[in-house]
Amino acid sequence: MSQAKERPILFSAPMVRAILEGRKTVTRRPVKGGQIPRLEYPDSPEPWVAVGQHHPRYGFVVHGRTEQECAVKVGELGACPFGEPGDRLWVREAWTADAQLDGISPRNLSQGEPILYQADGSVRQTGCAMISQGRGRPSIHMPRWASRILLEITAVRVERLQDISEDQAEAEGVGFLRHIPDADETLTAAQLFECLWSSINGDESWSSNPWVWVVEFKAIDTDPAGCDYHGSHFGALYPDAQCVDGFLWDEDSCDVPGGPLMSGGDIPCPKCNAGAYTEHQREANQ
Repeated sequence: MSQAKERPILFSAPMVRAILEGRKTVTRRPVKGGQIPRLEYPDSPEPWVAVGQHHPRYGFVVHGRTEQECAVKVGELGACPFGEPGDRLWVREAWTADAQLDGISPRNLSQGEPILYQADGSVRQTGCAMISQGRGRPSIHMPRWASRILLEITAVRVERLQDISEDQAEAEGVGFLRHIPDADETLTAAQLFECLWSSINGDESWSSNPWVWVVEFKAIDTDPAGCDYHGSHFGALYPDAQCVDGFLWDEDSCDVPGGPLMSGGDIPCPKCNAGAYTEHQREANQ
């Protein structure tokens, strides 16, 4: 069995809130490029063709007697760009660091910096406190360590966009549209999803009824803040490090009992963030 993979995925603020509240458990994304079924061999018993996987060695195509059959095979046999059941997606969302760090790029930020999540205003609080809220940063620039939501893919398939059912539309997290000013209370969940899709992708994208990847998922509670790890990592002969959100902080860097820890956040926790810790040690020993 192949090892589960992690990939990033972008969600807007309303969708982030829906995931956090348990109202969104599926997302639809357009099938692109060669994976879209096309009529390639009209005289063949299976005239419809699509790329199952792009790869110089392991690439392959799938065939079907009909466009529908070909699309189903893409979903069953093809390589979904978002992953397969068991793989994980870490969510990128709009975020903010401290104002004094506005000139620093995400890749150069310390992993211990506090992060404010714009979707709901919550803060990833570590040993450092956020003094003042900085400029908004787009979701595409969120680094892995700042992500607070991890999803596990439970099912993947390909279908027509307009084939969405009422239950699936609700699972897309459209409920928030019922609470906006002047909302039309007569619209069904599927109609609300049509409005949402069109607002993001344009009216023509709905009427063209494209093939889409349907990716179902469940949220994973990693609970790194609950890790009880203590160890010696900051030079003391006694355990001087504690885990906060998967990274180690120097317990001796606190100015007052019970106050914030002022130093740390760069060393991954060897207990709840073991993979990153191993990589950190490897780089440190080079």
